[in-house]
Amino acid sequence: MKWWEKTVEYSFVYLAAKKDLFNLLLPLDGDVESIGDTVLGKDSEFFIVEFKKELSDLSGEFSKYTNGKLGYLSASEEMSKDPSSKAHFLIGGKFVEDQPHLSIEVRRYFNVNETPVTDITNLFHGGMNLEQLNKYTKKITSYKKAEETDGESGSSSGSFAFESVLAVSKSKKKATLVPLYYFKAPAPKKELKPKQEYKPPSPF
Repeated sequence: MKWWEKTVEYSFVYLAAKKDLFNLLLPLDGDVESIGDTVLGKDSEFFIVEFKKELSDLSGEFSKYTNGKLGYLSASEEMSKDPSSKAHFLIGGKFVEDQPHLSIEVRRYFNVNETPVTDITNLFHGGMNLEQLNKYTKKITSYKKAEETDGESGSSSGSFAFESVLAVSKSKKKATLVPLYYFKAPAPKKELKPKQEYKPPSPF
């Protein structure tokens, strides 16, 4: 069986919709994708999700961190102490013999020793509120590589078409305005280096 990261994403969304797990799916792209692929909401509780083709291959994830795999493991050691990290997940695909469809497996993003689970029914509970999501976002992006930008507030992926998303709970009794600005990765400042005077090589 062949599949791709998008296959995993579509399979998960289908399962989540079938089980009625969420009432907000906020796919991220461009500069706001610095925290993950998607933010999921359930009655104003938020979860961060990163999709991978397989959980056994995280090389692409390691490359997002300063110092690669060592940077990811260092971040894991610290971030796993944060209670909000329980609402941050890695989701991958898995081939199971005699199963006609792709299996989905999930583990918490920073819990590197956690055994993945395939039943997502009772996994997504105790999410972050908006304030916790804000703080967690700032912490996780501090461990990741900063990307070059076109300017002070722009990015290589373009500017925002929208600055916020309005999340309305399924009961329609509660609404949360989710600002996108704090999903941006910190941009490095370019330092101007003094020009060195050219000195021709000595003939002797």
